[in-house]
Amino acid sequence: MPGAWGKQITAHTQVNVVQRTGQTAYPLWDVTLARNEGAIRPYVRLLNLSNTGYQEIMGVPLQGRTIMGGMEWNWRRK
Repeated sequence: MPGAWGKQITAHTQVNVVQRTGQTAYPLWDVTLARNEGAIRPYVRLLNLSNTGYQEIMGVPLQGRTIMGGMEWNWRRK
């Protein structure tokens, strides 16, 4: 990312094509944005942006598009 934000924010994207034994291949696209400096580091993850319907275990459908967020606290001892 350009500018001052580029030094504090990390962006990561991942595109997979997964094929389990005996199943057809399916695409998965994930994106993560996270702060990489400071004691408190918030993040947001966007999972399965392609909204692919799939089952890793037959009969158990997994989630579609998902947004997750959180915060990491980095405790440093001096």
